[in-house]
Amino acid sequence: MKTFRDITMYCGDVPTAMPVEDVLSSFLASVCLQPAKFRDEVFIQLIKQLRQNEGDQSGKAAWQMLSCLASCCSPSKDFLNPLMNWLHSISDNHQISSYKTSAKYVLAKVYYGYK
Repeated sequence: MKTFRDITMYCGDVPTAMPVEDVLSSFLASVCLQPAKFRDEVFIQLIKQLRQNEGDQSGKAAWQMLSCLASCCSPSKDFLNPLMNWLHSISDNHQISSYKTSAKYVLAKVYYGYK
């Protein structure tokens, strides 16, 4: 529940008195210490946030959060290929150019995180 709340607060979908930088650092500190299967669920929560969100600022923030998460920790080996396939699909087919750029960045972080 805290993770989902952090995502919605960072994306501006839920009001918060906390600075967004503090929300992000708390989120990353708690998620990156969790087992890989838990991290998979967080990656999925962020994907859902991106798929079900029409807000420009909220989408941009969700991509930033996903980028930071991919820079700090990796998904499980079981979720690696589905995540990479989704990111590849976004980078090739999405209508919004910033989504394409962000997907390529996260794809590289996820891929090189395993190399």
